Amino acid sequence: MLYIGLLAFEGNTASQASSILNDVLKHHVGSLSLLMGTDQTFHDNCQETVEANAIKATCAVFENALSASDGIPNDHVLSVISVLFLELGMELYHYISLIYIIIVFFLISFNVSN
Repeated sequence: MLYIGLLAFEGNTASQASSILNDVLKHHVGSLSLLMGTDQTFHDNCQETVEANAIKATCAVFENALSASDGIPNDHVLSVISVLFLELGMELYHYISLIYIIIVFFLISFNVSN
């Protein structure tokens, strides 16, 4: 996931990285969530699947990148995260909830400082 670091740049580099990641997420995460179906639950350790592990790993990369960030993510990062939200859907919200919490924390911190 080298592209995540490229999202921090401004200009054409970040735009291209964002476009590539958006396409990858639309192609792979959307199909993985369809394979899992809506009955897969986060706490169902007996039903650990390759699909669930792939989605958890993808979300963990974004969680780590956001946790290491020193400010509100730029438009390119937010664009990719929004595609991840849309592709996972509400049925698989638990996989992305920590990313959501981190973004809310950034926004609250920004509002308090202004």
